[in-house]
Amino acid sequence: MVDMLSSVKRFLGLNDTDQDELLKEIIQESSERILDYINQGRATPLSVLPERTNYILRDVILKRYNRISSEGASSDREEGKAVTWESSYLAEYEGVLSQYRDPKGGRGVAMFI
Repeated sequence: MVDMLSSVKRFLGLNDTDQDELLKEIIQESSERILDYINQGRATPLSVLPERTNYILRDVILKRYNRISSEGASSDREEGKAVTWESSYLAEYEGVLSQYRDPKGGRGVAMFI
């Protein structure tokens, strides 16, 4: 298993421990978001992320970290550099993550007319 904190710090170019607590919180929260997405409709929810989703977790963590102080905005412009964000941190990964959802769809909803 990848040490996610070390991996994220490497991608961000951080060598000290100043941001460790914030990054740990982002790692935990991002893991929970991905698990919530995967577990929608699952008869037996997963309690840990599949190891093959580590790259998704890392990417989501990096997105969340880079978006600090711009939460809620769809774009940001600073010193001639413009950034536009997707509406969801998981949008580009939904196709991959959906393969981990329960193929039966779990419980459904019945409507009687």
